[in-house]
Amino acid sequence: MKFIRCPKCGKISQYVGSYCKECFEDYDSMNITEKDFVVPIFEKRFIYLKDEKYYDKVIMFTEKEGVMISPKTWGDDYQEDYICRPIVKSGKVISIVDDDFGTEYETKYEIGDWYLRSLAKMDDFKGNIPYGNYFEVFCETGTIATLDVWFTNKGDMFMYNPEVRSAEDLRPIKKGRYVREDDIIRYEIKDIKTGETIRSYACVINGKYCPGTYVCEEKYSQLKSIVNKPISVANPLVAPATISEQEFFDNYPCLICNTRQAWIKKEWSYYANGEISMYAECKLCGHVAQEIEKADTMKRIAYNGSRPIQGYRPPAGSVRYLDNPCPYCNSYQVRYIKWKDKRASVYFWGRLSMKIGTHYICDNCKKTWE
Repeated sequence: MKFIRCPKCGKISQYVGSYCKECFEDYDSMNITEKDFVVPIFEKRFIYLKDEKYYDKVIMFTEKEGVMISPKTWGDDYQEDYICRPIVKSGKVISIVDDDFGTEYETKYEIGDWYLRSLAKMDDFKGNIPYGNYFEVFCETGTIATLDVWFTNKGDMFMYNPEVRSAEDLRPIKKGRYVREDDIIRYEIKDIKTGETIRSYACVINGKYCPGTYVCEEKYSQLKSIVNKPISVANPLVAPATISEQEFFDNYPCLICNTRQAWIKKEWSYYANGEISMYAECKLCGHVAQEIEKADTMKRIAYNGSRPIQGYRPPAGSVRYLDNPCPYCNSYQVRYIKWKDKRASVYFWGRLSMKIGTHYICDNCKKTWE
């Protein structure tokens, strides 16, 4: 395959036929020499993951200038290397140039291991994908429904009607399951009315949900094998969340009384931007705790506690529990023992009292120790 920079219009195109594909001037009327031919510095083929007969070749002649070659499809038939379009590159993003409209196409392409190609922005980007295996994605559709596709942190998937006309349309029209492995989300979803089951996939690219994606030739076989795996709740989880709900509430100390494992009215939610929201009340002192942080930060505060409230002074006589659990019942309601806790035993037993030399007491099991 040869490429030529036309001496008349200065544009690069395939050297096919007897005339320039850009300005339609005959090559016979030009003094074509070897210096008019251009050698690419970069060439890579990107294959559509759902059907390998569809692909695009990105060919760069300079760091910022190149062409894109795509096969022209006619139903099930296609002609290789049929369309050649000039492109310009900025960073990892390239844009198609179209002088007929005076501006470049709005469509953007990202070059890396992935190649995003779509005329509709909504097909390129449907929400932020946070860290972890299961998560929620809230996708703007331009309608009052605001929800198009919804993945939950429990592995469930819901699809909503993008054309909302009544309250009935706000209910899911399809339900299913999904599993994420590497950068691939595989899902199986059933139409609620017809019962038809659809199996498909989407890709996660730079934290974005991308249903239509081309992949570089080197990664095609690897990712295609992932796509073809069956959907099963028994599939192993990958990239698990940094901290679970149970681990957090088992270790998170109350900011006021410092006790652990005394939380009631607990709430735990995953946000589409990767943050986790928690809410709980301490059943001992009544303190209300709220945190909205990334998973790594949530793990840190689970073991080290929240930042102190500026200017807060605990009321007189309030209990401040220690960090070490009770050696008898493993409760975190451990505090320094006071005279009133020893008084009855000392009055009755005198110097024989077992509580004379103790320093700690558990408010849960009432045991004392040194």
